[in-house]
Amino acid sequence: MLQDTVQFADTMPHHPKEFRIPHYALPDTFGRMEDEEVAARIIEHCKQKGEWCRIELDPFLSGIELEYLAIRQDCNTLDELLEYNRRSKAVYKKNMFLYRLKMATTLGMYRFFGNRPVTPNVKTVPKHYLPFTGAIFGIRHVHEGIRGLVQKDAIQIDVAQGKHWIVPTSKLLEPLSRFRVS
Repeated sequence: MLQDTVQFADTMPHHPKEFRIPHYALPDTFGRMEDEEVAARIIEHCKQKGEWCRIELDPFLSGIELEYLAIRQDCNTLDELLEYNRRSKAVYKKNMFLYRLKMATTLGMYRFFGNRPVTPNVKTVPKHYLPFTGAIFGIRHVHEGIRGLVQKDAIQIDVAQGKHWIVPTSKLLEPLSRFRVS
């Protein structure tokens, strides 16, 4: 039975833990953002496993899709929060304008009959740090990256027992020398 932890120690010149890479980015390495992101994700996966290993393609893509959905949900929640704040401020501005108009037309007597508008309860907006990923445009971005790395022989796609596996090759590491720590 083929496991995802099949080792490639003899074919890979460096251990995955020797690389320190930015989150989802390997700038100026493979020439295209799609290829660089997929390469960074592959190396990050192998670092988490502690060794070079095969990665099952379907769960790899599913994880990226779930991340994309989470990013979209965060953006939608943030948009709703900002829209609520905009509406609250607009209602307050309108009520304040009407209050001042009534104060001016009654020469200040309205102060005794009407209450000043209450400042809106504006919700705090959390700091929102989106990951630097092209997956926010959809999963096609990742498919193009995989295709680009296969064309550059940086990875191979093997089929075993009806499953597709991403297999890193030594060409994946050639442009990454500046990201090597030791």
